[in-house]
Amino acid sequence: MDITEQDPRDLPRHRALFVVDMRDYSSTADPSMEQVRKDIDDLLATAFRESGLSEEWQNPELHNDTGDGFVLVLPTARMWRLIDPLIENLDRVLYRYDQARLVSTPPVRLRVSVHLGPLPDSFRGSAINDLFRLVNSHEADEALTIAVERKAFVALIISDEVFQVVVRQGRTERLDQRDFHKIIAKVPDKDFETLAWVHAPRVGASAFESLSAPLDDAMAPRDTNAASDATPNAAAPKYSIGSIGHFAETSNAPVHIRMGLHGDQ
Repeated sequence: MDITEQDPRDLPRHRALFVVDMRDYSSTADPSMEQVRKDIDDLLATAFRESGLSEEWQNPELHNDTGDGFVLVLPTARMWRLIDPLIENLDRVLYRYDQARLVSTPPVRLRVSVHLGPLPDSFRGSAINDLFRLVNSHEADEALTIAVERKAFVALIISDEVFQVVVRQGRTERLDQRDFHKIIAKVPDKDFETLAWVHAPRVGASAFESLSAPLDDAMAPRDTNAASDATPNAAAPKYSIGSIGHFAETSNAPVHIRMGLHGDQ
């Protein structure tokens, strides 16, 4: 095979992925659907412009209508603006809209998700699948419920990849790690479960503590002593795991230990 030929196993370039979804859009009366959907586009266009993202809004790599929202695929260079200041600006734009709308016009409350990952030019791949699963997760919906109860108009859920590259590295203007709450986003019927982070404008991160436990807790090692007490006649396991990255042989043979370290030391 000529090494210059494209191989389907080649890693495609990373792209920024953005999706917005309106709560209860399917419950909107038919005569209002088209206008509300147009309003959402206009509101997002304003928020993007106010966030220095006019070019990204007007010329995205991909803009697909999802019915109750849309998905954008963008270059990664300025994706930090999708987190901050876009979400704060979007919340402010939605507030102004809510103050001016007719009583007969349904309120607009939005779930927003941002992800980062390799995506081919066909725009088909696991990265975009995961984006939709994040925004459709139970946790994203609950985060919006919590946000709305506290008078916010938008809830943001970002993947851990985005959090590490943008938030943890200090690329945001006003937000920092303390403004985000760590969760596990789950879509059981898709066998999807991943670490993610939620935020809502003007809502403290502690407001989301009722959501799922952090992945660290969910993956805590089992109490192997309790298990052996429950089945005293069972053969003792040859190996035990004390923590992630530590592995010890527990037979009478010499003990060998492998240790893996990750994170700040």
